[in-house]
Formats: sequence, structure tokens, C-alpha cells
Amino acid sequence: MKTLERILLLLGSIGILLTAITSYPISSIGLFSFTFLSIIYLIWSFSLFNNIKFRNCLKKESYSNISKKRIAFSIISGCILFFSIWLFLYKFQLWPGSRLTDYIGLFFIPIISVILIIHVFSYLKNKNKLDKLQIIRVSILLVIHATLTLTPRVTWAELRFSGHPNYIKAIKDFEKAPSYILEQNESSERDKVFN
Repeated sequence: MKTLERILLLLGSIGILLTAITSYPISSIGLFSFTFLSIIYLIWSFSLFNNIKFRNCLKKESYSNISKKRIAFSIISGCILFFSIWLFLYKFQLWPGSRLTDYIGLFFIPIISVILIIHVFSYLKNKNKLDKLQIIRVSILLVIHATLTLTPRVTWAELRFSGHPNYIKAIKDFEKAPSYILEQNESSERDKVFN
């Protein structure tokens, strides 16, 4: 599972790099890699974050020395990683509905912070290697999640589509005074960028 996670992260990063170089939508390799990775986090987080091999993840004895609290935190962390990946995809691509992801992201920041604090206290108490790995993973998640959530759409547009000033202007107009007409204008300018 860890190897698969690393491969998908590498392929997703290559897809993002290809997307950043061009102004086209995210490459298929990046989209499929991040989609598959988010599904793994959502469904298999309890085994992935507790270092249980895939072939043993459905065996009851694999979880005999893992506390229920650790499994619960692993599942919560997996759900948050799932939403964080989709938050990233929506923000990076400026897909319709990316404004809603800001509110969802703000909801998860305190939850991620509490999980991080609990892992830090658990690590200080037990000096467990799994807690150290979780602290690193959750810290990175918190920084990325907060950056994605708190960065305005206009900034993402300026980073990604600097060669398309009409599209950036349409996003700025819509952000100032959201309305159906300005949303349609933004949508038509987006279509011009990608067609």
C-alpha cells in the first residue's frame, strides 16, 4: 500500500507539473492518480496509516495490537485526506463549485489541528514510530490544506492562467459581486481558454 501511495503521488505530481507548464486542464495521469489515491485514503486509510500490508488488511489478527483510537484517527485522517485531494483538484483547476470547497476546507482545519495535537501528545507519551509518521503526515496535510483553503481563487487563476487576462478579469468580477450573469461570463471565458 505504501509503495502504491508513493507511485500515485509521484504520477500525480508529474501530472500537476505538466499542467503547470501548459495552461491546459490537469493531465489525465494526474487526475486519475489523485482520484485513485483519494479513494485509497477514503477506503483503506485504517490499514495504510497503521502499516498493515494489503493482503493482511481484512484479517482480524492484524489489528490485535492497534488501539481503537488509532484506527478511528486513521479513518478520520483518511477522510480528511480524501477531501483535501479534491479540494486541491477543485482549487487548482478552478472547477465550478470551487468556492464551496473553501467552506469545507475551513471546517476541516480545526479538526486536522486537533488530530495533530493528539498525535504529538501520544508520541511524547509512547515514543511510537507510527505516531511520528502520523505527525509528519498530518503536519504536511495541515500546511497544504490551510494554504489551499486560504488562497483566493483569483490568486490560483493568476498563477495558472497568466496568459489569459480576460479569464482572470472574469473571475475577479465574479468574486467582487457574484451573480448568474458574471458566472456565465466566467464560464464562457474558461471555455475560450480550454478550447
